[in-house]
Amino acid sequence: MAVEETATAAGKSAGETRATGRASTKPAHSPLRNLIALMLAIAPPLAFAQIVPGGAHAPNVITTQNGVPQVNITQPSSGSRVSVNTYGQFDISKSGAILNNSPTIVNAQLAGYINGNPNFGPNDAAQQSIKPHASDPAATS
Repeated sequence: MAVEETATAAGKSAGETRATGRASTKPAHSPLRNLIALMLAIAPPLAFAQIVPGGAHAPNVITTQNGVPQVNITQPSSGSRVSVNTYGQFDISKSGAILNNSPTIVNAQLAGYINGNPNFGPNDAAQQSIKPHASDPAATS
């Protein structure tokens, strides 16, 4: 039998009792939920800074073990060795970012040892072209 959600029960049948009324639908608010909402509201926008690859020449962006973004730039052209890289967003937080221009394992100041850039052959790029294409300007903190 289909029953409307707002229906209430009344009366009783033999040997059975039923309560009348509705359950409360008011959400429970905890102090932790309120604290998280407050922190998100007052957090500076740059706390959410990120590097978002995009476009035809999008590089690979990974995160190192200590949380620093590592950009494996695109393969450089064979003649001029220029690596062209396009981004939807290019914002760098206080922790910095690594633009990986090494074909082999290297010790980076921000992250320690990192793997070589898989986009490269035996040579690195002589120049990098970084082209952010976004409606908001790039930001650093």
